[in-house]
Amino acid sequence: MDPIQALDMLSQVVKGARLPYGEHVLLERSVDVLRQAITAKAESSTDEEPVMFEETATKSKKTPRRGERRKK
Repeated sequence: MDPIQALDMLSQVVKGARLPYGEHVLLERSVDVLRQAITAKAESSTDEEPVMFEETATKSKKTPRRGERRKK
């Protein structure tokens, strides 16, 4: 399934969803923005390598849970 077909299906789901007005408008706008980004990328597509984003896990010190034994 290509991205445009997926967006069409997502758009149909969003239109059929029963949500408060503000959330519904936000979802429809998000689908429009995705469609514009995908079509712009398809039009200006050159054989460049795709950009890969890596998630960096930031480990923070664990805070002791309530009721847990404390180290002596």
